[in-house]
Amino acid sequence: MGRFRNTLIIIIFFTAFSRPMLAGGDSLAINILSKHLRVMHEGMLDTITFHFQSAQGMRDSVSGRVIQSKFLKLSMADGLLNIEYDGGILPGTLNLDIPGTIDSGYVRVKLPGDTRVYPLPMNIISSGGKASITVMEDRGRYARDSAWAEYGGRRLDEMEAVSALADVIHARGISRSIKKTHQGYDFCDLTHCQVYRGRPEPGKGAARDRDQAWFIDGESLKQELLFHSRCGGTTFDSRIFTTGKAQNPGVNDRLYRFSQVLCKGPDSSWERSIESSGLLKIVAGEFLTLWDEKAVLKYDRENMTLVLTAGERRRAFPPETFRLAVNREKGWNFIKSNNFTVSKGGGSGELILFKGEGLGHGVGLCQHGALELSRQGFSRAEILYHYYPDIILNSTARDPAEFPGISFAVFNRETGGIIKSRPAAMEKRRVPPGSLWKLILAQYLARERQDLFTDYRYVCTGKGGNISGKCWKLKGHGSQGIEEALANSCNLWFASLHDKITSAGFNKFYSGLCRALGMANTLPEVKDAGEWAGMLSGTDFRITVTVADLIKIAGIIDPGSGHGPGGDAVQGQGPGLNFRLSIMKGLLKSFTGGTARYPSEESASLKKRYLSDFTEEMREKLGRNFDGMWGKTSTVIDGTNRPLSYGMFLGGYNNLGVVVVLRDGTGHLAAQWGKLILLSEITPTR
Repeated sequence: MGRFRNTLIIIIFFTAFSRPMLAGGDSLAINILSKHLRVMHEGMLDTITFHFQSAQGMRDSVSGRVIQSKFLKLSMADGLLNIEYDGGILPGTLNLDIPGTIDSGYVRVKLPGDTRVYPLPMNIISSGGKASITVMEDRGRYARDSAWAEYGGRRLDEMEAVSALADVIHARGISRSIKKTHQGYDFCDLTHCQVYRGRPEPGKGAARDRDQAWFIDGESLKQELLFHSRCGGTTFDSRIFTTGKAQNPGVNDRLYRFSQVLCKGPDSSWERSIESSGLLKIVAGEFLTLWDEKAVLKYDRENMTLVLTAGERRRAFPPETFRLAVNREKGWNFIKSNNFTVSKGGGSGELILFKGEGLGHGVGLCQHGALELSRQGFSRAEILYHYYPDIILNSTARDPAEFPGISFAVFNRETGGIIKSRPAAMEKRRVPPGSLWKLILAQYLARERQDLFTDYRYVCTGKGGNISGKCWKLKGHGSQGIEEALANSCNLWFASLHDKITSAGFNKFYSGLCRALGMANTLPEVKDAGEWAGMLSGTDFRITVTVADLIKIAGIIDPGSGHGPGGDAVQGQGPGLNFRLSIMKGLLKSFTGGTARYPSEESASLKKRYLSDFTEEMREKLGRNFDGMWGKTSTVIDGTNRPLSYGMFLGGYNNLGVVVVLRDGTGHLAAQWGKLILLSEITPTR
């Protein structure tokens, strides 16, 4: 019976490990602990210990031995790997297969000052003084866990950066454009690929699973998705690595509206120097005898080439080739990045000075910049679009709140408290309010110019003259009062007030409102009647507010709000109940005949978006009217490092309110997503 059992175990092992340990389906082969094995080989680490959940069967395909053990202890002697197990020692040359399932199998690995958890199956190879350890992992889990390892774990408002990096790593695992630089496995656990330290401890932390609602289209990528630590203000194209035609063009890592560099800080700048003769010895190699002793180095940033000349001799290097050549001799952090300038230093030594920003090669996603975008309320999709402008994101979402272009915050209309938001830091997001600014102006009229609020009408023909410009609806809206103007978001109605109210009076009101609501906002200076009309119509995109500000503003115009965020102090600034009801009538009309109505009279190109973005179930809901649903739409120019059309919506239904920011959209589209999000929260999608 015992002989039959052993034979059966061997047959099972041969069947289980008849295939090489390479990626298949949704799994990846990851080479782990490579640095620890190297340190062990150098005599600076004594042991690495593996502890299994229970007695684990394993087979050495070199000797054919099948063993069972609860642990393995790895050590090095005379350059050969020794593996001690519960019952003996395995030979120094081996190919040890340890079976398991990715979903449930794991092993704890004890390291100096650290314990890690790795998935099974695992393969340990030792031959000729070299050793390697490889595990299999689900692609999605690997992407999330390696992103955590790269970032070292972050706070909640930084998680969009971690998620964006996980999306990049996930796409790297399936993209045909990725150069496979390893044999026998897909990725290593070093920065050569991406850092990987295993899984969270079972039962001591939530699984770092990726959100599967959408993903990067890895098959359509024309170049490899790369990332680095810190760019210092600009990223580069692939010519950093090799000469030739520019691919994967770099971007300005900044918020264009505020001229804010995202990743540059006091710890970003660096300076280095080296004597020209020393530089020649490093980079000229066997050609050293052809060079004069004094070298001149120039960085041609336009063509991404470093040019070294000495006398009549000339040699050109891709920046990363040059940087790595110098760093192999001077230390890996000597020239920290490829974002530097070169100048000639003084003194008899003929110094070459390097002054730079950042850390890493500088291509693709900048991890520090992504963190700052996340802190400011940008979503992981916007982070990806920021660093990879041509990237394609494919959605598999059924829940309207999970589509990649949408950011939102659902709040309680009574208290203003946020119930749900994506991203987590959405309330910090600063946006130009655009036509949402008309809500502020409506409050001003209700408080300070009730004659205009009640009696003023304006005939919108679509053209307002030199001062007022044009309305978004070229045929005009006809004769309107404030309720119709709010529902139609008529620019000309509000712009026409430029000669009826003063900027000084409005500024005083807005300053008091900001103090009462705790909003840190100021108004830009208006130089003439045209700029004043533009501010009143909501087309002055110099004005910005946060999403938290918009929720506060909703609280003092919404009759469904008890007293609004800010308590009694706000009541001295907000309109009375009758005026709040009048404003709300206009916002209710937005859905029945205004800018939130579905379908609308928008262009054919936008109607195509309805067919591609909205499921049949969603379109059915959009076609129905829900009594009591209200809101205000806005279309603005916004973005990160380049301007883009954004749609926004502020509204509510039942006891909930919502703010939606829609990338590459319009206010009308944002209203449709807002409607679906509100309905999903009231009747969750199954």
